Amino acid sequence: MTKKDIEKQIKELEAKIKEYEASSQALIKMSQNITTEAQQFRTKEKKYTIKPKKHPALAQMFSVAAKEYETQARKRTAEAQEYKDKIQQLKKEKTKIKGEIK
Repeated sequence: MTKKDIEKQIKELEAKIKEYEASSQALIKMSQNITTEAQQFRTKEKKYTIKPKKHPALAQMFSVAAKEYETQARKRTAEAQEYKDKIQQLKKEKTKIKGEIK
């Protein structure tokens, strides 16, 4: 391997690191947005668990809405965890690439 080949490889690896960092930042942002959204769903779910005594049909409707919001919140929380896992994977790959550069 010539010096030019090594320099080229280093530049490619550094470009990959930047790509991973950008991807990681995007995933972190998405994870934060999804976590916020999940919290909003849970807030709405609490709001809809108030059961009016005089209107049982309305109470039933609110109960269904509350369950739906909780389901959505759980899905979003799971998605956020997936993104966090991807971020960890990217960090490991970045560390591995930095090790290859040295």
